[in-house]
Amino acid sequence: MNKSLNLLFTCLSLSFCALVPPMAVQAQVSLYAVTPTAKEWLAQGEAFLDKGDLPRALEAYDQAIALDPNLAEAYSSRCFVKYIMGDLPSAIADCDQVLRLNPKDASGYAKRGIIYSESGKFPQALKDFDQAILLDPQEASLYYNRGIVYRRAGNNEKAILDYNQTLKLDPTHFNAYNNRGNIRRQSGDAEGSLQDYDKAIEINPTYAEAYLNRGLAFLELKNNTAGLADLDKAAELLEKQGRKEDAQQVRQVKDALEEHFKSDPEKPTVPQGAPGDSR
Repeated sequence: MNKSLNLLFTCLSLSFCALVPPMAVQAQVSLYAVTPTAKEWLAQGEAFLDKGDLPRALEAYDQAIALDPNLAEAYSSRCFVKYIMGDLPSAIADCDQVLRLNPKDASGYAKRGIIYSESGKFPQALKDFDQAILLDPQEASLYYNRGIVYRRAGNNEKAILDYNQTLKLDPTHFNAYNNRGNIRRQSGDAEGSLQDYDKAIEINPTYAEAYLNRGLAFLELKNNTAGLADLDKAAELLEKQGRKEDAQQVRQVKDALEEHFKSDPEKPTVPQGAPGDSR
């Protein structure tokens, strides 16, 4: 899988940068003795992307494509940048070009599937992930991301099957354990969900969401002490990771539950809609 696809799979938030005039990009390549080639513009785009400078990366990819309209890698990278910048229709159009040039590019189908999913077009997303899996059946991330689409589309049974396959191919995929645990817990199997959260935390001891979700499972099982301890740990980790608003939200939930338990410890109120699935 290429670098931009791996970033796309793990991206949790969008970044926006001020637009930079095209001449700024020209200045960055002024060291070239001759006019940059399409491949050189592509390399410039990758360098800007690594620095988080999305507008300059986009301009460099535009230059690469202008010089070589059949450079699939430039469309692929530009697709990712447009996705991050929130231009989903244009990102899909670039994925279309990737697949026109290379119909057997599994990562191209996967990228387009993710963007379709973010656009709420679940049937199209599932179709793309089906095709990606046909082309690359040993890639765990494809099953994981298709599982997310099934989950969003309301098909928990198929989501669990995909998370199972993810873990068969990659037993260290802690996000798959977390997401499978959420389905189990929300389906009434809080006890079973603990096994998945435990495994996710074993693999990644700094996984705040897994502590949060395990805490909710403990609360549903009326193990209030363990539940509140996990919420406290989740807030601590979120704070260390710079996610101060999320940490504050978890602490507010914890404080409200502690007050509730003082008055009625036998009837815990587990908050609905708390952060849960990992992307």
